[in-house]
Amino acid sequence: MCSIYTFLLKKIAFVILVFSLIGYSLTAQNTWYVNASASGSNSGLNWANAFTDLQDALTTAQSGDEIWVAAGVYKPTSSTTDRDASFNISGGISLFGGFPSVGNPGFSDRDWEVNITVLSGDIDNNDPVDANGITTDGDSIVGANSFHIIQIEDVLEDVQIDGFFISGGQANGSGNDVFGAAVFVFNNSSNLISTSNIQMVGNLSNRGGALYVHSSRLDSDSVQFLNNVSVSGGTNDGGGAMRVVSGSEVFLNNSTFQNNRSAARGGALHIRSSILHVVNCDFVDNKTNTRGGALYIVGDSLSISGSTFSGSRTNLTSTSGEQGGAIYISDAVSEIYNSEFFDNGTRGGGGALYAIGANTNLEIESTAFIQNFSTNSGGGAIYIHSSVPMVNIANGSSFIENNSNLSPGGGAIARLGSGGSLKIEDCTFEYNVATGNSGNGGAINNQSPLTIINTTFLGDSTSGNGGALVQRSSGKLTIIGSSFSGCSAHLGAAIIHTASGDSIIIQNTVFTGNSASSQGGAIRFEGTGVQVRQIMDSEFIGNTAGRGGAIFHTGSSGSFVNISINNLYKENEVTGTQGGGAIEYFTSPDSSIYDNC
Repeated sequence: MCSIYTFLLKKIAFVILVFSLIGYSLTAQNTWYVNASASGSNSGLNWANAFTDLQDALTTAQSGDEIWVAAGVYKPTSSTTDRDASFNISGGISLFGGFPSVGNPGFSDRDWEVNITVLSGDIDNNDPVDANGITTDGDSIVGANSFHIIQIEDVLEDVQIDGFFISGGQANGSGNDVFGAAVFVFNNSSNLISTSNIQMVGNLSNRGGALYVHSSRLDSDSVQFLNNVSVSGGTNDGGGAMRVVSGSEVFLNNSTFQNNRSAARGGALHIRSSILHVVNCDFVDNKTNTRGGALYIVGDSLSISGSTFSGSRTNLTSTSGEQGGAIYISDAVSEIYNSEFFDNGTRGGGGALYAIGANTNLEIESTAFIQNFSTNSGGGAIYIHSSVPMVNIANGSSFIENNSNLSPGGGAIARLGSGGSLKIEDCTFEYNVATGNSGNGGAINNQSPLTIINTTFLGDSTSGNGGALVQRSSGKLTIIGSSFSGCSAHLGAAIIHTASGDSIIIQNTVFTGNSASSQGGAIRFEGTGVQVRQIMDSEFIGNTAGRGGAIFHTGSSGSFVNISINNLYKENEVTGTQGGGAIEYFTSPDSSIYDNC
């Protein structure tokens, strides 16, 4: 009996072992090795016998496998004329570069920035390259290179690419061969394509200089896009580094876009009907001839956090409508948090950002706009088209030394047209300037309902009217708990209000040391239609003007009601020969109410 029991236990143990081995064989991950300088059997089973051609490893690998690639230069084909050849990556494959080309390195020995592993499209071997075999600028490509260096198309499982320099792609053919010279990603919406520790450098395409994403999901982490070029100049073209279209979703993390150029829209990125997430990325010196020096997006949604945009430009010499020195947004719900825009510029509106479209609700928080400019239009930092329904700027956002030249002004922000609303809360505007003919609103030129809460204006100026703010056309103006200091203008050193028939509420706000060369040392009110001008619990101290040292009122006689409650008017002066050291009425109000002033 005991022997039978022992026999059965052994049989059961054997069956369990067999099934466990079968399960292991079904799920086991194989690693394939590639080294251009290997001299063994080229079986790919280990470093000594590594494949010398990456194509062999891609052909051999199955889902779940990894491919390890040693330092060296790898091209899709040995033919100098087969531009259609690409590294085609199947679903479930993980491709890792950055291994030393000598010894028997493990995964922990990998360093992609030291062991330079290059995937090159220079199949005709005539590009000017650096010591590592990298084509360093898309404009330097000579002859006919690969249309796409990597293709990932219609795969059913996730793909991972990590640790490569991808350069010298040239997508200037026809059909899909005009997109994504470095990496072409197509129809992969049910899985995730991951790229990390990558440098895409020196690629050229008609559209999407380095990377093209169509109906796919892409996650890029620690990827550098350098010196890539998009050359087609049509209205739907663009994306010097990347083009994302057709319902794609892209996550960009810890990445850099530098010196990418586009003949059309989006010096670095062109996003169309897709979702874009940008986290901790740097955009430096990207340029376009048209709209969006760094980023152009139309449709769907955009979120940006912890990122910087600097030195981006649209064409500053063209006479056509270039807008959005760094970003151009059209019909995309957009959020920008904890970011910085520095020294971006455009000839048209919006030195840093231009927003248009009925679906463009824009939220900006804790973001700095510094020394951005518009040379021939308004909105030195931000230009908001009348079609945009809602813009909120809040939570410590700052606008410093931005500049607009010529009409409509708004050294920091221009919001034109009566549609929609603008709300600014807990922000700072310092030393913004509107210059040139009709350059009004040193900080803000606005035509929609405007609410300003707990915001500081310091040293903003214009050669025209409204050193800090111009409120035009129509729309209620509400200012609460704010301060205006050291602002200057011709009319309305801090504020000029020209809107007709809408109420003005200024409460718990301080105006100090502002100066107008003509009228309104702090505020100049004008306009027609029934209008209530209500100022409460506020202070006007040390403001100067030719007339109306603190406030100058004008408008159609009897058309407005002035209400002043619990206000302090102190040491305001007129520099001209006429009166109104504190307040002057050029036209008489329908009624005036002063209480405890």
